[in-house]
Amino acid sequence: MQCDDKSLNAILELIIRVSLFQQPRPFHQPITPKA
Repeated sequence: MQCDDKSLNAILELIIRVSLFQQPRPFHQPITPKA
């Protein structure tokens, strides 16, 4: 089974998104960062 760079990048991005999403977040802290 071959994986090209685009597939690897997509997998890495998915892992990063999931890891960031699973980080504990205080309830009082908004999801969107303040400008």
